Amino acid sequence: MPQSSYEREGGAGRYETQGKRLGVAVGGHARRHDRAGHGRVVGTSVRIWRSAQGSGERPHHRTWRRLRRAGAAVQRLRTAAAQGARLRPERIFRFGTARGYARAGDFGPDGRWPVAESAAAPYKSRILVRRPANPKRFNGTVLVEWLNVTTGSDLATDFSYTFEELARRGYAYVGVDAQSAGITAPTTGLRAWNPARYGGLAHPGDEYSYDIFAQAGRTVREHPGLLGGRRVSSVLASGHSQSAMRLVTYLNTLSKADDVFDGYLVHSRGSFSAPIGGQRPPVPAYIRADLGAPVLNVQHEGDVAGPLNSHVARQPDSARFRLWEVAGGAHDDAYSLEFDGRIPRSYAPCTTPPNRGDSYQTVNAALSHLNSWAAGRTVPPRAPRLEINAAGTDVVRDSRGNAVGGIRLPFIEVPTASYNGLGNRECGGWYHGSSVPFDQATLDALYPSHGRYVAQVVHAAARATKQGFLLPADARITVREAAHSDVGR
Repeated sequence: MPQSSYEREGGAGRYETQGKRLGVAVGGHARRHDRAGHGRVVGTSVRIWRSAQGSGERPHHRTWRRLRRAGAAVQRLRTAAAQGARLRPERIFRFGTARGYARAGDFGPDGRWPVAESAAAPYKSRILVRRPANPKRFNGTVLVEWLNVTTGSDLATDFSYTFEELARRGYAYVGVDAQSAGITAPTTGLRAWNPARYGGLAHPGDEYSYDIFAQAGRTVREHPGLLGGRRVSSVLASGHSQSAMRLVTYLNTLSKADDVFDGYLVHSRGSFSAPIGGQRPPVPAYIRADLGAPVLNVQHEGDVAGPLNSHVARQPDSARFRLWEVAGGAHDDAYSLEFDGRIPRSYAPCTTPPNRGDSYQTVNAALSHLNSWAAGRTVPPRAPRLEINAAGTDVVRDSRGNAVGGIRLPFIEVPTASYNGLGNRECGGWYHGSSVPFDQATLDALYPSHGRYVAQVVHAAARATKQGFLLPADARITVREAAHSDVGR
């Protein structure tokens, strides 16, 4: 079995943060991050929801302005919570020999896809390690994310969805540059972005990405020094979008033999999976049912229909598999866009804002459930599926334009807007979705008083929490947001 080693970049004490929300304790400055791991100091105040600050947003009416102010108030609460539970970031270089694989039999619909080692090549990659600044807060679980390179750079999308839960519950996080583009892409890859720092990195190609990712997980488990000497009890794998589709291929080919990860969070996959050995697996790509480690697959409304069309690859829940479909969410929504600093670029020309639903909260709940499931404790709840129209092109929608069925968080049960997971071509493409706030007459009819609106939100949050799709901490944030809003006033 090929082995890998690691070294800390520049020695202990030189760190590189990623994500404005947790990079708040560097000399009292907030940080703006151009890409995964690349920060520069830009000011002394923390701004998390910056939609009203220089984003080019065009408010539709006073309701939308009210919701922005409410969101800003809640984000101050979130910032305070993050400051009290900081994650300490560090760059690690990994080097070794990775294996490539070739198809060794039929890739059937059952997901049991045989492969054989075909080649080996040296590599030097990078991982981003984030662990609790206070080592005593480490809960023993490490989330290892396959960084997404669809844009030609490495985006920590799952970190952007789950950073609050990671910080408040003491997880450690590792982001893995498993694919070539994150390192070698012209202008956007690490080597082009900072030749002095990353010029020595080398990647043999994406055929080796599966083993590079697995070796990163094994390194985390076998080298507690990466996490300040703390014992690791569980290692979970995650990937979003393209990375999720690579995880599906890894699950169906190598995961059982490698036996590296204790659980898998497959987030926003398509009905298809990624190639291996130059061969593209069949469509639809089902996840094999004989896995030892549990798999929790989270799909937003924008993933289920449209280009990704994941409803075609639906499969029944089982002892080691759960599928959650979230009403009202987009593939890559404003929550993630703002985290990565992409809103100022992609949002400026938009008449209709990108999707502002709170479906990230279900990803937090999924992480919590997966952690418990992998440890042999509680099993995640089964979730209702979204309803799909007869043509299979979109979800069924109610009279206000919101999805029917699926996991229903308070923002969709007590709506103040129409949330669409698809569309919005003028705003960066289908994957950002849209939010169209209700006009004042509709809001007045739905919520004659502020107290009634808040009471409905409280009831919806309590129901989603009881069902297991909303964590108590996120329920409290949702209720506070409603209380700070002007809806019904």
